[in-house]
Amino acid sequence: MKKQKLEINCAKCDARNINEELYEKYDTIEINAAVMLIDDRSREALSRLGAEIHAAKTLSAKDDVPVVEINGPHKITAAALPKKGTVLIVNGGVEIEKGANRAVEMYSYIDVNGNLECPESVVGSLANVRVNGCIGTYPDDYIKLHSKLTIDDMFIARAARDGKYYVGGTVSLTDRSVDVSRLTQKNVKFKTKRFITHEDRVDECHAMFDYDTEIIPAPSDCAIVGGSAKLNADLLDEYGTRLFVFGNLDARGNIADVLPQLEKLVVTGKITATRKNTAAIRNLGAKYKKLEIVREMTFTNVGNVRVTNEMLHASDGVAVQNCAVLTIDEDISTEDIKNLLEGANVGYIVGSKEQTAAAQSVCKNVGSVMAPEEYEEYRNSKKDDNTVEIDTAEYVM
Repeated sequence: MKKQKLEINCAKCDARNINEELYEKYDTIEINAAVMLIDDRSREALSRLGAEIHAAKTLSAKDDVPVVEINGPHKITAAALPKKGTVLIVNGGVEIEKGANRAVEMYSYIDVNGNLECPESVVGSLANVRVNGCIGTYPDDYIKLHSKLTIDDMFIARAARDGKYYVGGTVSLTDRSVDVSRLTQKNVKFKTKRFITHEDRVDECHAMFDYDTEIIPAPSDCAIVGGSAKLNADLLDEYGTRLFVFGNLDARGNIADVLPQLEKLVVTGKITATRKNTAAIRNLGAKYKKLEIVREMTFTNVGNVRVTNEMLHASDGVAVQNCAVLTIDEDISTEDIKNLLEGANVGYIVGSKEQTAAAQSVCKNVGSVMAPEEYEEYRNSKKDDNTVEIDTAEYVM
């Protein structure tokens, strides 16, 4: 009797208590996991079974050690002490409060898939912490606020005299009616990555920030949009027709009636626009880091896309990025493919010999091209009735 193949696809695979006998019936074992938990015994057992392991992270922990996984932001406090030796996995940002050194040291291992922020006094306790992101530290005598702060009358009223505030991302002063002198008179200080305000207000504000802060001056005649935005009538209703956008601007869609209203446009990041909108943006004299011209219909990070004639002619064509299989309908001409299709990072292009040749000329990083019958034969060859496939968030062996 032919042995079966076992394929396990999961976010976390815990093999620490593996029963080797249950898996001896499989000829091959393939484990695809984001996190793999093992100990010395299970490592030897998996080796004897010939298991093929593909894991982003492999953690060694005894079978009685708790493993806590958190999806989302997490805060480590001085009051909540974990069981000694606990493994903590956080898929999100982590904040460690002042005085939580002992709590951090109680963990045998902390894995952070995100950013970590903590007071400077905690840095010496991070030896058992791995951060797949950025680490932000701040003086212990600073009060930590959210990652973004817009200075308004309410903040000024509540700010303490000689107050010191840490903002991990950006501090903004966008409202011209706000009297910032009330804040400077309180001798308030900020530690932050960047500060955005109008260029004619920089002098009255700069003393509140240290030399590490990037000061971003916006044109004095523009309204400040403090993050990425989509260009539409609502944006102009809120901010007016002279815009400084800190971030990226999406200028796709039917905005033919909006573009003529713009008087000035400055974008610190990129503008993403369709071909029909680019001329108006350029004629405006807009300033930007990059102008990315895209198709109206764009497919990104998808498994399979079938392109039809209707799709190609619905607007200005079709763009495909990061696609496993791109199939071209048989009635699409090679000329339409060259003029109305573009792509990047495509695993397989399926179509006639002439169609795939045309598609390769307008698509970057193509893995293989196949005729429809060839691809169907390839798909059938990959099917295996003797494969047991397990797809789950967490699998315990």
